[in-house]
Amino acid sequence: MSKPVTFTRFCAPLIAGALLAGCGGGSKLLKEPVPMVLNAPLTTERDARLAVAVDWVIVPGGPGSWAKNVHWDEYLLTVQPLIDRPIEIVAIAVVDGLAVEVEPQLERKQLIAATKATHQRFRDAGLKPKPGANGDVMLAGTTMAAAGYGAFAGAQVMTAATFGLGGSTAATAGAAAGAIGLAAPVLLVGGIIRADNNREVNAEILERQTTLPITLSANEPSRLHVFMPITPDPQRVLIRYQCGETLRTLELSVATALDGLHLPEPKLGSPSAPSSDDGPPESN
Repeated sequence: MSKPVTFTRFCAPLIAGALLAGCGGGSKLLKEPVPMVLNAPLTTERDARLAVAVDWVIVPGGPGSWAKNVHWDEYLLTVQPLIDRPIEIVAIAVVDGLAVEVEPQLERKQLIAATKATHQRFRDAGLKPKPGANGDVMLAGTTMAAAGYGAFAGAQVMTAATFGLGGSTAATAGAAAGAIGLAAPVLLVGGIIRADNNREVNAEILERQTTLPITLSANEPSRLHVFMPITPDPQRVLIRYQCGETLRTLELSVATALDGLHLPEPKLGSPSAPSSDDGPPESN
């Protein structure tokens, strides 16, 4: 004879699943940022008018991270005019491993959408981006999607027979229905918490980022924070600036410093590069 299913044994997984579904899947500020020590820039470049250093790239889970479950890279740059007149930084871009120029995004949702598009583009090329992969200098290791999402949705479609419930256990089935009713407010509260966390992270992005264009004072160094979609195997950082009437571009190679960042082995272009059926990052 099968063991009766009690109300507690039945509802506990449902409520736990509701908590996972409500609280997982979004971004969240860390109580303390991951420690970061900047000893030397990753790369530097200059021309007769402007000097630029790529000081660091904050990748998901890496040194300098201040939030979890993120879908972007934060480039830290130092720029300094070398002349006695202002220079305007007009635009910044990163050239990825597929030779595509990737542009900064202003907000969290835009970053997620752009990362999703980049993810699909690399999948089409036979590669699966993975945050932090091959980026030993970045020391990252978190995954792109949050675990546990959808656990409660699966529980909702289970029937009484799934749990060994017969006609004599109608009361337990009724209790189970009540458990789902109790879980619904929990799920709602979890969704509200997740939305609040996402708003806090977005507010931090808006606070930290450098809005372009920006005018630099003559001979004074400035720190720029540029939020990029997760950009696999970055090759170059492009700084487009205006001095007088002329628009110029200064290129910094990051191919060595960030070799294969966000790409699993084998490297891009290998005929044995694996494909994957894993989906792109979630968009909530």
